[in-house]
Amino acid sequence: MIKYFDQNKKKIGAICAAPIVLEAALDLINRHITSYPGYSFKNAIYEEENVVVCDNLITSRGPALTLEFAYKILEFLGVDNSSIKEGMLYHLREK
Repeated sequence: MIKYFDQNKKKIGAICAAPIVLEAALDLINRHITSYPGYSFKNAIYEEENVVVCDNLITSRGPALTLEFAYKILEFLGVDNSSIKEGMLYHLREK
């Protein structure tokens, strides 16, 4: 299913250790991703960012970043998430 989604440019999200599945299923050469720290990807370009968008892939580092990941998914889908962030008091999070 992951290969089908990727070949058809459908959006794919993976957080924490899930990007390991992407590496097993896809050719990630020259594609930027992130994941839980400590995993070494063979072909992907690993970024130490909280959330990384590359082509049709969106990846995030871990459970503490689920809101940031969710907001980026909404943005990735073309949704203006500013009122959602405001309603959830996202601006009050620790920096």
